[in-house]
Amino acid sequence: DELESKVQERTSELAEANAKLRELSITDDLTGLFNHRYLIRAIEAEFMRTIRYKRSFSMLLLDVDCFKDVNDRYGHSCGDAVLIKLASLTRGCLRNSDMVARYGGDEIAILLPETEKPMALEVADKLRALIEETSFDWQGKVFSITCSIGIATAPDDSIADWNDLLEKADQALYKGKGAGRNVVLSYNPDGGHSSTGEQQRRS
Repeated sequence: DELESKVQERTSELAEANAKLRELSITDDLTGLFNHRYLIRAIEAEFMRTIRYKRSFSMLLLDVDCFKDVNDRYGHSCGDAVLIKLASLTRGCLRNSDMVARYGGDEIAILLPETEKPMALEVADKLRALIEETSFDWQGKVFSITCSIGIATAPDDSIADWNDLLEKADQALYKGKGAGRNVVLSYNPDGGHSSTGEQQRRS
């Protein structure tokens, strides 16, 4: 009985250790978001489901405007703190069925299953406004940041595959940053569609 008890205890410990290893393998160390490797698997799986069931699937790519300035002015530890808080803000804006991952550097990817472009624009602009209105505090210094967000939606944007979805969201993001930052822009072969942001406030 004592031997059986010890075996069960060790089996339980091993299962717990394996679960922690699986979690670590798909989680970004800094932000606690899903990591790039898991993101790619999730995009591919969700895209296949979208095509099979003929549903809409939107992807958001968020990038902090002038993030290098934050690191240069306050240091990389402050930059890390900004990313941690940004991850928390982003998660708070999403449904349980949505997924958020650190794409790389200061870029965050958000997957919105069964979401058409108008709703994706609404979600993205709500997040953009929340980030703009949030104060960040570092060693007694208070500052604010803005972000730009690019959107692509399958099948609306004639998306060929999951990689095409990612690339078109990326194209929309960088077109928005080139247009003045602090803006949401959806992919469009003929131009783009921006929601409320810096461009509209200037007009």
